[in-house]
Amino acid sequence: MNRRHFISTSAAVIGAAGLTPSSAPAISPRMLANARIFATSHNRCTPDLLVRHLRVSPEMAGHIQRQLVRRGIITAPVAGASVAVNPANTYCIPNEALKPNNIAQKICDLRAHARRLLEQLDQDEDQISMPDAV
Repeated sequence: MNRRHFISTSAAVIGAAGLTPSSAPAISPRMLANARIFATSHNRCTPDLLVRHLRVSPEMAGHIQRQLVRRGIITAPVAGASVAVNPANTYCIPNEALKPNNIAQKICDLRAHARRLLEQLDQDEDQISMPDAV
């Protein structure tokens, strides 16, 4: 064994002893930026949503969510879901808020349709009860 080989292998062993394998996967800055935009625009963030929209593994999505919490972009998760600290769409009306209005509008439309049907039925009955005289 020559000196160069001994030094390179011993340095590798000593250097490797100080390094611990990281369980956290590497996140690209672009992916973290996309996650930040998603979380602030939707005002919520769960690992399932990150898996679906960013197309990453569940482990990676959990790590991304922890990074967003660490950077102060979202709150700490409660039951797996986090909300944005500074949401981007505070003036936007969510779909959940419009559902009662949609239901009320549908009821009004159904009532008007039922009235039209009843009026048409009454007109048809009047025509049947009074046959044309021959």
